Amino acid sequence: MKWEVKKLGEVVEFQRGLTYSKKDEVDFSDNIVLRSNNVDLETHKLIFDDLKYINSSIIVPENKKVQKGALIICTANGSKSHLGKVALIEEDYNFSFGGFMGLIKPHEEINAKFLFYLMISDNYKEFIHTLADGANINNLKFSDLSNFLIPLPPLSEQKKIVEVLDQAFAGIEQSRQKTKQNLKNAKEIFESYLQFALTPPQGDALSLPKSDTLSLPKSDALSLPKWEIKKLGEVCEILDRLRKPITKKDRITGDYPYYGATGILSYVDSYIFSEKLVLIGEDGAKWQSGDNTAFIVDGKYWVNNHAHVIRPDRKIILDDWIVYYLNFSDLTSFITGVTVPKLNQEKMRDINIPLPPLSEQKKIVQELDALKTQTEALEQIYTQKLNDLDELKKSLLQKAFAGELVK
Repeated sequence: MKWEVKKLGEVVEFQRGLTYSKKDEVDFSDNIVLRSNNVDLETHKLIFDDLKYINSSIIVPENKKVQKGALIICTANGSKSHLGKVALIEEDYNFSFGGFMGLIKPHEEINAKFLFYLMISDNYKEFIHTLADGANINNLKFSDLSNFLIPLPPLSEQKKIVEVLDQAFAGIEQSRQKTKQNLKNAKEIFESYLQFALTPPQGDALSLPKSDTLSLPKSDALSLPKWEIKKLGEVCEILDRLRKPITKKDRITGDYPYYGATGILSYVDSYIFSEKLVLIGEDGAKWQSGDNTAFIVDGKYWVNNHAHVIRPDRKIILDDWIVYYLNFSDLTSFITGVTVPKLNQEKMRDINIPLPPLSEQKKIVQELDALKTQTEALEQIYTQKLNDLDELKKSLLQKAFAGELVK
């Protein structure tokens, strides 16, 4: 049977959200208002981590409350990626929805879950993209949204399509969660082994992690003699005096990388360093968030004053040993400043760093490099699988609304 095609406005009713003033907001009440942040952009599920409460004395009209079997939609947002996102209301909540949200109530001729699947498809997202307007806040007008074309098979066929999609998406989600956990496990195992490898010997305080996917070194591969503890300033020469910032307007595109706190900023036509050195970002916020901000550079390059430049004494310490240790250590106690937190040179010099014999450093770094390569390869595999699962969902939706999923 040939499907009908109707406009969204012909098969649903729209309802705008509740408007209220800032003075109506309270810390807690029975009046709960759902907003854009309560619709997850990835899963299209309702989330209740950050609810807004308004004064209990405000009487909320029933048509400003979400209803089971309806869809809540974001109609205004500063980010175009959130505009038009929807969630299906699958339970009875006594919640209202805010002024930047809307409610879509399907007529009897269209299944609510069928409509939901339509409104997370690529066709819908492309349609929404064409409607976005506004410089600061992007707005969706119901008069425009109502023109979205809906392929409308008989209700019995809609239900069959929903059943197939429900089953398929449940399997995909189960696979996604397993893959995400595998990705997390791979990272955690690497970090666990890193902690083991970089921690000075203290009896049986640490033991090697186990993994079914990573080939971890055997514990007896690391014969750990007693390690010294030195300050970073004792084992490195600080070359910060040679740094020179370049303003953006003075940067001329050239052949030499221009480094800052976290990597290459641009390419310039001159250089001030021409050897292998270690750069340590001074951005305290990065260190506090756990970002990797120490890295090795080589060749000819320029460095600005947002990255410390050090030359390790390579008779006693490896560049890679410093980078591994700094990037996976908690250095928050060395950060100064509140408004603009920094790892200044004086504090950086005082960072304690374990110093096993050079031969032991080499052995540990080789093991870490090999494990890092394995971990990164696994991360690529798991990331690609997540991308493939996303593409599978898109393909299923496309087939569903092209009449190719259910005969």
